[in-house]
Amino acid sequence: MPARPGNPGPLIDYKQLRRINAEAARRAVLEYLHGNGGNVAASARAFGITRPVVYDILKKQRQGDLQDRSKAPRHQPGKTPDEVEAKVLQAKNKTRLGPKRLSIHLSKYEGLCVPAGTIRHILRRNRDKIRYRPDTSGRKEKREFVDWYSAKPFEIVQMDVKFIRDQDALSKDQIIHLDSHGIPNYQSPTLHSYGDGAWSALDVNSRFKLIGYSRERSWTNGLCWYLWVISRLRPDQSGLRRAK
Repeated sequence: MPARPGNPGPLIDYKQLRRINAEAARRAVLEYLHGNGGNVAASARAFGITRPVVYDILKKQRQGDLQDRSKAPRHQPGKTPDEVEAKVLQAKNKTRLGPKRLSIHLSKYEGLCVPAGTIRHILRRNRDKIRYRPDTSGRKEKREFVDWYSAKPFEIVQMDVKFIRDQDALSKDQIIHLDSHGIPNYQSPTLHSYGDGAWSALDVNSRFKLIGYSRERSWTNGLCWYLWVISRLRPDQSGLRRAK
């Protein structure tokens, strides 16, 4: 809106200056106040703001803090207690789990029932307190080439851990059925997850496959499965007959 005759517009656009740096904008108002003898009305006109804004800047100066105040409400009855947030951050730095598995970890080992959504908000608010950063630089060494097609029987065996429960493929009734009969649970793709898992070993030449189950997917179980498969299949090519 154009300024009326005899009422010139603001000399300085306070709003634009505040977008750049809120603290610098308030210091500019204070310097202008100091230069015109503390005339609040004149300072408000010069910056295109109201007098209550100027008084608020003076109040912040008396408090010794010209930065923006926190927008968090003073009364937060549903806020997570500080001690719970501290345990969430401690468990995050220790296990490096995501929100869902971190919720399971806290329930199992700390006796805390913290939903995954709440954990996600806690981690976002406290990014500076997370002591590690994921390595996103990619693979540092070139992967060794393996000629799968020229391999002899039982020369190359591929081992993996499979997902027992697929949340996208199974219906709710099927998942309840798995729970009621103690069928191993869905697993996430790292060896540090909790629950049940299915181990597999596949010979790339003959496509002969071994499957084993465990109540906990851990490094110990993985090593036992690896040693068992090697001991059964690698001594000689009669391993296939013995495995049957």
